[in-house]
Amino acid sequence: MDDFDQLAYPNIVIINGKEYKASRNTSKGSVKIPYTEAPDIGIGDTIIEKSGNRDIHLKVLDINFTPGGTLQVGTEHPNMLTLDVHNTTPSLISPSSTLQG
Repeated sequence: MDDFDQLAYPNIVIINGKEYKASRNTSKGSVKIPYTEAPDIGIGDTIIEKSGNRDIHLKVLDINFTPGGTLQVGTEHPNMLTLDVHNTTPSLISPSSTLQG
């Protein structure tokens, strides 16, 4: 994964067990993933964003594959996958697993 500009694609997401460099925009609820071979992903799937030692679970709401979409800026991969996502991590935390204070 050393063919990426760390500032352009600072995040790591896991799709079907495979790691991809990505850029997540939390205010827009989107994740951009440069690719050469399209990942196997569909609406309703859950991807995982690595955040330190934690995982953030993101449900895919919409998908857009754009051939030539990266313009090869910040990466050698030509194509761009844009995912509209919803963070489902808070719903995975049960009230009994949180500390009461």
